[in-house]
Amino acid sequence: MEPLLTDTHKDKRKKFSNWLHNNFRKEDTMRILFSDEKMFNIDEMYKAQNDRVWAANRAQADERGGKKQRHKFPTKVMKGTIDHAQYFKEVLPVALRYGNKVFGDNWTYHQDGARPHTHQLSQKWC
Repeated sequence: MEPLLTDTHKDKRKKFSNWLHNNFRKEDTMRILFSDEKMFNIDEMYKAQNDRVWAANRAQADERGGKKQRHKFPTKVMKGTIDHAQYFKEVLPVALRYGNKVFGDNWTYHQDGARPHTHQLSQKWC
Protein backbone atom coordinates (compact mmCIF):
# COMPACT_ATOMS: atom_id res chain seq x y z
CA MET A 1 0.00 0.00 0.00
CA GLU A 2 1.38 3.40 -0.86
CA PRO A 3 0.14 6.89 0.02
CA LEU A 4 -1.80 8.90 -2.52
CA LEU A 5 0.59 11.71 -3.42
CA THR A 6 0.11 14.58 -5.81
CA ASP A 7 2.94 15.76 -8.04
CA THR A 8 3.39 18.70 -5.64
CA HIS A 9 3.85 16.29 -2.71
CA LYS A 10 6.38 14.28 -4.69
CA ASP A 11 8.31 17.41 -5.68
CA LYS A 12 8.43 18.59 -2.05
CA ARG A 13 9.69 15.20 -0.89
CA LYS A 14 12.41 15.19 -3.56
CA LYS A 15 13.43 18.74 -2.64
CA PHE A 16 13.64 17.82 1.07
CA SER A 17 15.59 14.66 0.31
CA ASN A 18 18.10 16.57 -1.81
CA TRP A 19 18.43 19.26 0.87
CA LEU A 20 19.02 16.59 3.52
CA HIS A 21 21.59 14.83 1.34
CA ASN A 22 23.48 18.08 0.69
CA ASN A 23 23.38 19.50 4.23
CA PHE A 24 23.77 16.49 6.52
CA ARG A 25 26.46 13.87 6.83
CA LYS A 26 25.25 10.29 7.30
CA GLU A 27 26.06 10.36 11.03
CA ASP A 28 24.05 13.60 11.38
CA THR A 29 20.95 11.86 10.06
CA MET A 30 21.08 9.51 13.03
CA ARG A 31 20.36 12.51 15.29
CA ILE A 32 17.07 13.62 13.76
CA LEU A 33 13.89 13.35 15.82
CA PHE A 34 10.81 13.22 13.58
CA SER A 35 7.40 14.39 14.69
CA ASP A 36 4.53 12.28 13.45
CA GLU A 37 1.12 10.99 14.40
CA LYS A 38 0.36 7.39 15.18
CA MET A 39 -2.85 5.57 14.38
CA PHE A 40 -3.67 2.72 16.74
CA ASN A 41 -5.72 -0.24 15.49
CA ILE A 42 -8.56 -1.30 17.74
CA ASP A 43 -9.26 -4.47 15.70
CA GLU A 44 -6.33 -6.33 14.34
CA MET A 45 -6.32 -7.12 10.66
CA TYR A 46 -7.34 -10.77 10.49
CA LYS A 47 -5.42 -12.92 8.05
CA ALA A 48 -6.92 -16.38 7.68
CA GLN A 49 -3.70 -17.91 6.35
CA ASN A 50 -2.02 -17.22 9.72
CA ASP A 51 -4.43 -19.38 11.73
CA ARG A 52 -4.86 -23.14 11.56
CA VAL A 53 -7.49 -25.24 13.29
CA TRP A 54 -7.20 -29.04 13.25
CA ALA A 55 -10.63 -30.60 12.79
CA ALA A 56 -12.38 -33.44 11.00
CA ASN A 57 -14.90 -31.15 9.30
CA ARG A 58 -15.99 -27.50 8.93
CA ALA A 59 -18.55 -27.66 11.77
CA GLN A 60 -15.93 -28.99 14.19
CA ALA A 61 -13.45 -26.32 12.99
CA ASP A 62 -16.01 -23.58 13.65
CA GLU A 63 -16.63 -24.95 17.17
CA ARG A 64 -12.89 -24.80 17.83
CA GLY A 65 -12.57 -21.19 16.76
CA GLY A 66 -12.25 -21.64 13.02
CA LYS A 67 -14.89 -19.03 12.24
CA LYS A 68 -13.81 -15.43 12.80
CA GLN A 69 -15.91 -12.31 12.64
CA ARG A 70 -14.20 -9.11 11.75
CA HIS A 71 -14.81 -5.68 10.33
CA LYS A 72 -13.99 -5.17 6.69
CA PHE A 73 -11.48 -2.49 7.72
CA PRO A 74 -9.91 -2.33 11.18
CA THR A 75 -11.18 0.40 13.47
CA LYS A 76 -8.50 2.97 14.17
CA VAL A 77 -8.19 5.64 16.77
CA MET A 78 -5.89 8.61 17.12
CA LYS A 79 -5.72 11.19 19.87
CA GLY A 80 -7.85 14.07 18.71
CA THR A 81 -6.39 16.92 16.76
CA ILE A 82 -4.45 19.51 18.69
CA ASP A 83 -4.00 23.20 18.09
CA HIS A 84 -0.76 25.15 18.25
CA ALA A 85 -1.26 26.03 21.94
CA GLN A 86 -1.51 22.36 22.95
CA TYR A 87 1.40 21.47 20.67
CA PHE A 88 3.47 24.26 22.19
CA LYS A 89 2.54 23.25 25.75
CA GLU A 90 2.34 19.43 25.59
CA VAL A 91 4.40 18.13 22.67
CA LEU A 92 7.41 20.40 22.20
CA PRO A 93 8.67 20.16 25.82
CA VAL A 94 8.47 16.35 25.66
CA ALA A 95 10.32 16.32 22.33
CA LEU A 96 13.00 18.60 23.79
CA ARG A 97 13.52 16.41 26.87
CA TYR A 98 13.58 13.24 24.79
CA GLY A 99 15.93 14.69 22.16
CA ASN A 100 18.36 15.97 24.79
CA LYS A 101 18.28 12.67 26.68
CA VAL A 102 18.82 10.47 23.61
CA PHE A 103 20.99 12.68 21.39
CA GLY A 104 22.62 15.17 23.76
CA ASP A 105 22.95 18.81 22.75
CA ASN A 106 23.41 18.30 19.00
CA TRP A 107 20.24 17.09 17.27
CA THR A 108 17.52 18.22 14.87
CA TYR A 109 13.76 18.18 15.36
CA HIS A 110 11.98 17.59 12.05
CA GLN A 111 8.30 18.51 11.82
CA ASP A 112 5.85 17.95 8.99
CA GLY A 113 3.59 20.64 7.58
CA ALA A 114 0.75 20.27 10.10
CA ARG A 115 -0.68 23.62 11.19
CA PRO A 116 0.48 23.38 14.82
CA HIS A 117 4.01 22.63 13.55
CA THR A 118 4.09 25.60 11.18
CA HIS A 119 2.49 28.10 13.57
CA GLN A 120 4.76 31.07 14.22
CA LEU A 121 4.96 30.43 17.98
CA SER A 122 5.96 26.79 17.43
CA GLN A 123 8.58 27.85 14.90
CA LYS A 124 9.90 30.53 17.24
CA TRP A 125 10.08 28.02 20.13
CA CYS A 126 12.05 25.58 17.99
